[in-house]
Amino acid sequence: MSAPSANRGFPKTLGQALVLLILVVLLPLLAAEGAIYYLWFRAQKAAEMNANLEVAHGVAAAFENYVQGLHRHQLALGLALLELDANREHEGLTLLSLSAAEYPAVRCWLWLDSGGQVVFSTDRSRIGSRYADFDRVAKGPANGLGDLSSPESAMFPIWRRIDNESGRLLGVVLAEVDGDKLGHLVLQIHRTHGGAFVLFDGQGRLVYRYPEVSDLRHDVWRDADAVLKKALETNQVQVGVYNSPLFGDRRFAARVPIETLGWVAGAGRPVEQAFALALRSLWLVGALNVLMVLLCLAGAGLLSRRIVGRLRALQEHARALGRGEFSHRVDPAGGQELAELGQRFNEMATQLQQRAADVDKAMTELQRSNRELEQFAYVASHDLQEPLRVITGYLQLIERRYRGKLDADGEEFIDFVVDAVKRMQCLIADLLEYSRVGTRGRPFVSTDAEMVLQRAVEALSQAIAETDAQVMHDPLPTVEADEIQLMQLFQNLIGNALKFHGPRRPEVHVSARADKDDWLFSICDNGIGIEPQYREQVFVIFQRLHTREKYPGTGIGLAICKKIVERHGGRIWIESALGGGSVFCFTIPQRRAA
Repeated sequence: MSAPSANRGFPKTLGQALVLLILVVLLPLLAAEGAIYYLWFRAQKAAEMNANLEVAHGVAAAFENYVQGLHRHQLALGLALLELDANREHEGLTLLSLSAAEYPAVRCWLWLDSGGQVVFSTDRSRIGSRYADFDRVAKGPANGLGDLSSPESAMFPIWRRIDNESGRLLGVVLAEVDGDKLGHLVLQIHRTHGGAFVLFDGQGRLVYRYPEVSDLRHDVWRDADAVLKKALETNQVQVGVYNSPLFGDRRFAARVPIETLGWVAGAGRPVEQAFALALRSLWLVGALNVLMVLLCLAGAGLLSRRIVGRLRALQEHARALGRGEFSHRVDPAGGQELAELGQRFNEMATQLQQRAADVDKAMTELQRSNRELEQFAYVASHDLQEPLRVITGYLQLIERRYRGKLDADGEEFIDFVVDAVKRMQCLIADLLEYSRVGTRGRPFVSTDAEMVLQRAVEALSQAIAETDAQVMHDPLPTVEADEIQLMQLFQNLIGNALKFHGPRRPEVHVSARADKDDWLFSICDNGIGIEPQYREQVFVIFQRLHTREKYPGTGIGLAICKKIVERHGGRIWIESALGGGSVFCFTIPQRRAA
């Protein structure tokens, strides 16, 4: 593992190390405080939920007792009213008035006959009219409770049907109850610190709220209050948090269904007020924690300033050495450790100065050697080929002059020599080209790979026509490359596919895609393929897998390809199977380091 990767994640400066040490000490303490506050908040939440449940149960019990008491009174009142006929209106009104005095939350008392007509009423204007919602009363339970009919009014009916022994309806005692008065007079449960209790009818419409809100509309809360909705659907006690339709804040809530009536009583408190004490304590402790951390960081800064100042001076000396100023020396001042470090810097500078001199000497020798190699390559390409051309010329002259005068063996021998000389010329030319990949290459410039591929295909046009090959390509990127060598790379690889195509019509496809920091090029063919054990061998110079008679060549082409790719900072490999075609892959970096 390299040093940068091994130190990844560690502090880069002494100041950062001291800060990290402080955090290592403080974080467990802060985590413990956080855990304590978390448990405290959970306990506060549980206590708040229990308090809300207790209030909601109280509201439910008070309302249920009121309705049950009213039903009992209505039964007695109905039996008394049965004894009166319409002509005894005064006596009927007296009974209803006495009931109104006993139940002040009832705004209007009515006695209905079996057809729904109002016989007696505390509101004399309604006598003789038919009760509007009588069908629901007649078909409902004997002891009935109706929902609010309008968001503008908190009025709701409570009735008691009077039936004979056979179940035939004789009459109905109906009380229209004012929900606001009922809350004042009956639901005497008080909450403090922002707490409230509510009463909902069977539709989820708000009937009463304490503390009261001016201009309160009795809207349906069913969809806005998820806790209420679940209580109505399941007919079970529910607790949770919801967004208040009245104030828009988050509130703890308990909703208790009144099973015998189908209504729901509830209680709640704003989350912010329920946690007011805990939040104030949390802010106070948090401020103290921040102050403690700041003091620790300030101490760490004072402690590291003296050390860091000296280390930065040494760092500047190191940069000077990095710039090649090997004559630079450090004043070994400071504490014992820093003075010893300064001495080591001076020793390192002396060693680097000596090694730099050795490197300069080696570079001079290397440049001289490269010049000699280039001169040797020129000699190999010119002086060695000249005798071969002379030999070839004389052999061709002998062949023309003595053709038919020599026996069959003599003419065959001449053909062997001519062929050997031609192969030697090709071998020398390929060796010269291989040697010049690294020494005669051009600088890397922005190169359109697609345009370079087109020129390579044009250069291979004769071979493509002879083999009836099809060369296709996807869109290719622009890369930093030596344009001439990139063309040679494409030409060699596509030419290789045309040469080893087998009995089928050659098909070659060139593509490229981004692969992390590289461009990955692929040249796919449908040729004879290569066995896995030879995938590395084919890139070695002079290595051949077939005889010259079957596939001509010097065995240097793929070695040249490998050298070109490596000069560009990439790598080349084969993905192939015998008889299944080959895929030559090579990479070129997307951005070359400056």
